[in-house]
Formats: sequence, structure tokens, C-alpha cells
Amino acid sequence: MINRFSLASGQLVRALVVGIAALLALPALGYNYPPISQSMSNGGYNLPIGKSLGQSFTATASGNLESLGLSTNGAYLDVELYSGSGRDGTRLYRRSNVFFTNVAPGSVNTHELTQNILVEAGEVYTWVIKNVSPAVYEARFIHSNYFTDGGTDIDAYPAGERFVFDPAGPYPESDLVFQVVISTDLDIEGQGVLIQDGDTTPAVADGTDFGAQEIRLETVTKTYEITNVSGRTLTLSGASITNPDYFSVSRQPATTLANNASTSFDITFAPVTINNNATAQVTVASTGIPNPYTFSVKGVGLRDTTRPAPVITGPDAILTGPFSVEIDFQEPVIGLEPSDFTVSRARASGMSSLGNGRYRLNIIPTGGSPISVYLASEQATDLSLNNNLSSNAYFKTYVERFDFEDETGGALTSPVVNAGERFAFTLALGSGDFDVSPVTNEYGASGTVNTVNNRTFQFVPATQGAFAGTYEITLTDAVSGWSDTLEIRVPLALTLSRTELLDRGERAQADVTVTGASPGTAISLALASAATEALPVLAQTELTSADDSPAGHPAATILTSVALPDVAVEFEITASAFGYVSGEAAAEVVLTAEYRGRVTDYLNGLDEVSVSVLASENDAVQLDELGAPYQAQTNALGDFTLAIPDALRATPLTLQFVKDGLAVLAIDAGDCLTDPDGCDVEMVYSQAAIAPAFDQPTGLYQDQVIVELTSATEGATISYTLDGSVPTPAHGQLVNSGDVVILRESAVISALAFAEGLAPSAVSQSGYLIQKTQAPEEPEGENSGSSSGGSMSAWLSLLALLLLTHTRYYRRYRA
Repeated sequence: MINRFSLASGQLVRALVVGIAALLALPALGYNYPPISQSMSNGGYNLPIGKSLGQSFTATASGNLESLGLSTNGAYLDVELYSGSGRDGTRLYRRSNVFFTNVAPGSVNTHELTQNILVEAGEVYTWVIKNVSPAVYEARFIHSNYFTDGGTDIDAYPAGERFVFDPAGPYPESDLVFQVVISTDLDIEGQGVLIQDGDTTPAVADGTDFGAQEIRLETVTKTYEITNVSGRTLTLSGASITNPDYFSVSRQPATTLANNASTSFDITFAPVTINNNATAQVTVASTGIPNPYTFSVKGVGLRDTTRPAPVITGPDAILTGPFSVEIDFQEPVIGLEPSDFTVSRARASGMSSLGNGRYRLNIIPTGGSPISVYLASEQATDLSLNNNLSSNAYFKTYVERFDFEDETGGALTSPVVNAGERFAFTLALGSGDFDVSPVTNEYGASGTVNTVNNRTFQFVPATQGAFAGTYEITLTDAVSGWSDTLEIRVPLALTLSRTELLDRGERAQADVTVTGASPGTAISLALASAATEALPVLAQTELTSADDSPAGHPAATILTSVALPDVAVEFEITASAFGYVSGEAAAEVVLTAEYRGRVTDYLNGLDEVSVSVLASENDAVQLDELGAPYQAQTNALGDFTLAIPDALRATPLTLQFVKDGLAVLAIDAGDCLTDPDGCDVEMVYSQAAIAPAFDQPTGLYQDQVIVELTSATEGATISYTLDGSVPTPAHGQLVNSGDVVILRESAVISALAFAEGLAPSAVSQSGYLIQKTQAPEEPEGENSGSSSGGSMSAWLSLLALLLLTHTRYYRRYRA
């Protein structure tokens, strides 16, 4: 839109002072040029060639300066614009050798600026023009309805002074006309018609007159288009409007608007009270421009005399269960309740408002067909208290259908059921009398559907053959004939012999078996985990299912964990094959504690000794995930290695050693863990061999004695000593039971018996004094005492030896 004003300079010309002041006080107008209302018949001002004139003016509005209008008889001029008064300010514009054509008195010759110059309201600016015409021209400025008060040669004044037209100059009756044209930043159109900035006269043509609307019933929305004519990108602050009881901005324009680009906004007229002339002012502002674009709108609010006419709509298809209908009154109403509706063969179950006089009514069938919904008149009223008319009735055929639900009432959509599981589902609605079709998958495997009660069923997949696949269970309501099908997907069955693998030992491996595919199916195995470096290793990743229907056509391989220092890992293994739902299993590799040692009896290492792990506090045997005890057996040398999950060591543990014929032995498990070489464990037999017997009693014998050593233990070996030391299976002379010992010197025989599977017997002892045959007697009285004394001394020595030996044995074997 174009907004124009005149230039004021110095003193006003004589009788036109009042008229010009009145013109300057007028608001910005919306026409292209001001009308010519008067002119002067003579006078004018000659500007000699090469001379300049200046004129200062104060901008009365902010906007882009678009053009300069002069009344002239035709001339070539240089045109300049400066900020402030005179040439000391910043030069904002310069255009050389501009030709102004000859115009009649009262007309204006307009020079369109080659660039838009932004001026601010209240700021002073100066135009300077210089006559650069050829010799044949002499610029003469003629009269129009806008006047200056004479002129003077701008070159005659020192720089820095204010340049004005001097009425006392050489041409006091002459007039130089400056007409400045200022454009606004925006143009706003309604219905394609320009709405003048500041327009206060709403009209139908430009969409500012909204006409008459019934209150609280009718609304009307109009769209207005904004165009940026500022020459630069603008930031809009949005549109606003007064009188919110009637008008509102229902859609805002864009915030950023490029030069010559357009955006739009909407104003809605929604009267709430009767008003014959509801008016409001629309304001559109842009950042940096102090004067926003404004225009007026109006509308009329009439009393609502239209009775609401409700329309009921619902599903078009045959009804098969609960549904809803919508009621549209065409305007807001009050007082409506679900009980106001007449519903046949069904019942209303809750109502909700959808806004602006629209409602949704939920209907639950109770049996029978057709179902109808009807609303009588006088049940609701609009906001002007007009009662509703009767509605159209909604009629629809009803067939009671059923839905598949799980045991919790949730809807079922292709559930996944693993082989070996039993899956229960229920039927919501329906008669309760259902027929079940045979159930097979696409590979011919047959599943089973068991009837729990008249609404609850249990599906059991096949367990043999190609049992993986999609099973379709079709049930038919024997009363209504309605049928529906439930798809159940059964994945490949992926099983591991153990899901907790130790990182070493016999439990570091698991058997992997995939079943459920048809024979010859290619199956791929894949492992996945966040710790890929610790993943176990599959012996094979590509398998082929076997032709073994009773076993489910298995495909098998072995999974082995990788022992890494202090690395445990949880992982998933997936079995996939074309046309099948993939099977999955989760497992983990855990860190291991390893117990080592050697078990012996009093002589050798013991084989086949069972080593188990017990909880110290209650002697409970520690079991793995399969219920098997953590257990090992010694080898032929008595060595054992036993691996358990390291996590079990969080509580004190005991190692228990068991072998038939030996006493059960339990020790602290830590003894076999901390020693790098393992622990040494000696077990004791629960029964002992029978101690040896001597066939010759203790006593005095002549020259020698032959003693037979026997033990009642079959196959026993006897170890004996003659030097007073205690015999052991590893120390002493070894003889078989029944062997004899020949003594030619006095001695005490200490003997024990031992045999395989028995502890050594107690030590038996017997003393023998050997008397040598004497030489011929000497004369009486010679060495007789000593002989007698010697005999007695020998007996005492033998007795002492027997007592000492017995005491040593007692302490060694009976302690």
C-alpha cells in the first residue's frame, strides 16, 4: 500500500498556511496520488543550469521511500537525499542526469527511486536537486497544490547551514514542489482486494465484513494474505484482534517472510451474544517497524432460532459385537444423557462428547437382530434453549461374533507358542457352542485343541515330525454360523543340554539340537553377545535336519566355551531356516573354580574315589542346573580335578571323598584350591585285617624255636620285626599267613597283618628266650652264680622288651 505526505519547509506561503497544516495533520491515505484541488496561474521558479536547490523535510511515517515527485516544465536533474538538514548528513541516495518530462500545471512528474530507502517517522531528511540540463533547457518549476515558500541557490550558503527556500530571494513568487512517496512494509488483501492500512470501513468486497451469523451456532472464517513489499526479509510479530467475544485469530501467519513473499492468517467470527454491529481492529506488526498495519472488521450476531436436528450414524457393515454410533446436532447442545436414547436388542454403555454438538454412544448387543438406536424430540437443547427435533433412527443387522483372547483377556494376534508348551485361549462373546476344525501346519504336522470349557480351549503343538510352522485354528459358532481363525506360530525348537557352561572342565560343552523342521532343511546357527571375544565356539554353524520323524528331524552340533582369564559372557543362540519361525535360546559362560589333589590310602593312590562339593553349613550337595551334583572321580593314580562355578564359592564349601570300604572323609574345599600342586588326601579303611597269631607261646626255648605266623584274614600279608620297632605295611619283613620264622637268638616278634581293602591290623607280640646247649660242667662253684644270674637277667630283659614294644604299638595304632 502507498502512503504519501508533503514536504514542509521554513515559512508557509501566505494564505495557504492553514491549508497546508491541515493537510500534514491528515492520516496516511490509501490512494495513489493526492487529488489536485488548486493551482496557480502564473509564477514559478527558474533554476539556472549548474545550480542546486535544497529542501529539508520531516518524515511523518516510517517506511520505504519509493519516489520523488516534481512539477517541472522538463529538465535533466541530479537527485540526492541526505539524512539530517543539508549536505552534512549521510548521503542516502544519488541518481545523476534524471530527466523529468514537461507536465501541465497541477500535475506531478514522479521519479521512482532505484532503491528503497528506509526512513523513520520524526526524522529530518534533505533533498538536493541540481540542474544539469543542456543549454537548450532551463528548468522551471511550476505550481501545484503543494507549495514551498520560494527558493534560493544552495551554492550561495556556507557548508553546514540549513538550506531552505528564501521568500526574500530573487524569485519570491516562485514555487518548487517536492512530493515524497513513502511505502509501508506490507500489503494485506482480503478476497484478492487490497485493504488500506488504517482502514476503518469494513466492506464485503475485501472480506472485512463478516455479515450476520446466529449466535453460538454459526461461525465464519475469512483468510487474509500478507505480502512483504519492504525490499528485505521481515520478522512478523503475528496477528492480533480486539473484541474476543466475537472475533479471534484462528490461524497465525508465518513468522519469517522474505521480500515479495506471501503468508496468510485467519480471522473467525463466532458471536456469543446478539449484537447488530460487532467491530474489532486487526493488527499485524513486524519487527523494527514502529507503526503496525491495522484495519477494521465487523459482523452481526443474530438470535439462534434453529432447532437442533440430530443425525445418527454408525457402522455400515453387519454388526458382530460391541460398536458405537455418532450423533451430530449440528450445533452445541446441553442436557443430553445416554438414557435419552431408545436402544433395541442392545444397551447403551457410556457416551462421550466429540465437541461442537457431536457425541459418541457406545452400544453393547444383548442378542437378536436388528439393533436400532433412536433419539426422540425434546431431549436436548441448544444454547439458545431450542429443543431438538427427533433424530433419524439407526438400524443394523447383528450377528453375534466372538474374539480370541488370552487368559488375561488380552486380544490375540498370531501368538508364538513353543513346542512342548500348552497354550490356553478363550472366546469372548459368541453363543458358547463352538465347532473346532482339524489343526495342522503347512508341513502337515497336526496339533491338538482341547476343550477346557465352553469358552476356553487349550492348544498343544505337535511334537514329532516338522512340528514348527503356522497352525490355523478355525472355530465356528454353531448358533450364528460366525467363524474366525486364530493363527499360532510354532518356532524351531532349539535346545541346549546345559545353559550354564563353565569356562573349563567337562561342563564347558553343551549339545545343541534343533528340531521341528522337515527332513533335509538347511538350518543356520548364530551366536550373539555384547562380549564377542568370549563367545563359545560352535562345531558347526550350518546344519541339515535328519529324517527322523519321532525325534522331530533333529540337527545337532556341539557348543564349547572358550576359557579366557576372568571373562564371563551371556549370549543368545538362534536357529533359523527359510519358511520357519526362528528358534532361540539364552545361555551363559561362567567363571570356574577348579579343585585338584591326590587321594591315597596308607600305601598307594586310590582310584574311583567320588569327590563331591557340599555346603559347609548343612552338608547339602551342590547341584548344577540339571540337578546333577558337582562331582569327580579319581584316576588310577588317585588324582582328581573338580570344576564348579566360581560364584558357588560365595559360601563356605566342603569336599567329600567317598569310596566303598573306606571311611567317608570331608575336608575344607579351600585346601584343594589354594595350593598350586593340589591337596594330598589320605583315606582310612573302615575295617581292619585280623591281627596275626603265633603258634608258639612266649617262653624259654633250647637252641632255637620255629614260630608260625597266621592271620584269619584271607589273603593277608604279615609284616614283622625282631628289633623292637613297630611293623607297618611299609616297614618289616613280609611273609604270607602260615609262613614260619626260625629264631636261634632271643627276640620279641612284633607282627601285623594287612590286606587289600582293609586297614592294617593291630600289632601282635610274642617274646622268645633262646638258651644255648652248655659245654661240659666246670668244677663246682666256678661261674654258677653268674650263670644263674645271667639266666635271670635274660628273662628280665625279655620281659622289659615285651612291655616296651607293646606300649609303642598301643600308642601308634590305638591313639
